[in-house]
Parts: sequence; structure tokens; C-alpha cells
Amino acid sequence: MASPQENDNKPETIITLKSYDGEVIEVPEIVAVLSVTIKNMVEDGCAGGVIPLEEVDAETLSWVITYLKKHANLIPTNIAKFIMNKRMGTVRKLFGIENDYTPEEEEAVMREHQWAHEEGVESDED
Repeated sequence: MASPQENDNKPETIITLKSYDGEVIEVPEIVAVLSVTIKNMVEDGCAGGVIPLEEVDAETLSWVITYLKKHANLIPTNIAKFIMNKRMGTVRKLFGIENDYTPEEEEAVMREHQWAHEEGVESDED
């Protein structure tokens, strides 16, 4: 087993993601694996090339990756597991995140990414 010092010297692994509309984004693995889907693909050995994200457009992918890069070092694994399968409203409430979407924008995002809000996602807590 590697010591912490050895891990500090290990080069950062980069994961390449591709949105359905063709945008290619290189992301540090530590950030990419905050997504359970991507983490499973990495663990299954499917991350050798480009990981296609067929349900995510470039704008959404860039927005999410920017946020994760900014906050990845603040999200320990246990917190990532804690927020997994929580709806946006619940996560916003838990972390005091202001919703800056208009109702129309939020509805459009929910429609566009309905797949992410179906199976296994808890309802928002009031």
C-alpha cells in the first residue's frame, strides 16, 4: 500500500468527458468521480478513452464541472455520498445555496434532464 507521501507525488489522472453536442472537457479524476455514473465507469475500466455523456449538453456539463472543480476539495467522500440521490432543492437547503434560476429556467432544466431525477432520487424535503 502506498504511503501518503507517495500518493502526493502521483501524477493527477485526467478523465475526458464528451457532451452529446460534441464538447470535450478534460477533468481531474478526483472531480469526475464525484458523479456516481462516471465513478462506476472509471471503476469498470471504461475511462481509458473519452467518456460519452449522451444525456448532457455542453452548457450543463461545463456549468457542473466548473462548480465541482471549485468545490471538489471541500466535498469529502462521505458528504458526496450523503447528497447522492437528493433533489436539487434538498441539497440547496442543506448547504444554504441560493437558487438563481427563474421558475421557467428551472423547469426547462428539469425537463431536459428528467433522467437524473427519476429512479432512486428522494423527494425534496420541506
